[in-house]
Amino acid sequence: MGLVLRFVLLAVLFLVVSCGGPEVRDPQPLVVGSDLSNPPFGMFDDVPSGFEVDLCRALAESLGRELRYQRLPFETLIPAVVDGRIDIACATIGVTSERREFVAFTEPYCRTSIAVLVEAWPRGPNSREELRGRPVYAAAGTTSERAVRHHLPEVSGVFDAKGATGIDLLLRGEVDAVVMDGPDAYDLATGDPDRFRILVPCLDVEEYAIAVSSDHPELLRQLDEALDELRSRGRIAALLEAHGIVLDATAAVGEPAPP
Repeated sequence: MGLVLRFVLLAVLFLVVSCGGPEVRDPQPLVVGSDLSNPPFGMFDDVPSGFEVDLCRALAESLGRELRYQRLPFETLIPAVVDGRIDIACATIGVTSERREFVAFTEPYCRTSIAVLVEAWPRGPNSREELRGRPVYAAAGTTSERAVRHHLPEVSGVFDAKGATGIDLLLRGEVDAVVMDGPDAYDLATGDPDRFRILVPCLDVEEYAIAVSSDHPELLRQLDEALDELRSRGRIAALLEAHGIVLDATAAVGEPAPP
C-alpha cells in the first residue's frame, strides 16, 4: 500500500471514530442524594420524581452520565457529599456560609423565600410582632431553623415535631406559626385560604443550589456550565412551571386582619 493511500485511509478512519461514532458516555453514574420528601421538588412513589429530579436528569444528560438516586435523611446529605457516598446533593438545600465550610455549591437554580405560615385570621396572629414569646416551629437542621434563630429570637422556637409535622402542630394549636420554604407555604395558603395564610414580609430570602465536594472542582465546573445552558434555553423556567412551583409570590398571600 502506498504511503499516500495509507495516510488517506488513516485520516478517514480518524474522522469516522471521532465524528461518526456514538456519543461516549462517562461509565460512572452521577449519584444524587436527596430525602425525596418535599413535593413538588422531590418525592418518591416507587420511583423518584419532582422538579429537582427532572433537573438532575437533564444535568446528567448534559454530562453524558447515567443518573442514580440515593435516598437519605436531609440532615445526612452534606456529610454524605463530604465522605464521598454521593456525588452531589440536590434537595432544596439553601446556600449558607455554615454549609460552605464543608461543601462547594453550584450557581443557584432557584431563588425563593422563607415564609411564616399561620392559621387564617382571626385564629392566627396578624403580624410577626404578635409571635413574641409564642411557640414557632421550624424543622431542625434547615435554613428555616436558622431563620428563626436569626430573625425571631424573641419567639419560643420548637425544632422537634416528635413524629408529627409542623402543620400538624399548627392545627392542633401546639405552635402559633410554622417557618418553612416559601413555595410550600404558598401552596398551602393558596390551596386552603380559609385555613392558612402567610405573614408579610417574608422572613428571609434564600437560594437553592447543588452541593458538591470541594475536592471535585471539575464536576462543579461541569454542573455550572450545564445549569447555565439549561437556564439560557429556558429549561429551568419550564420545569418550574410544569411542576406548578411559584417562587416569588409568597409576599402577596393572605389578607391581614381588618383595621
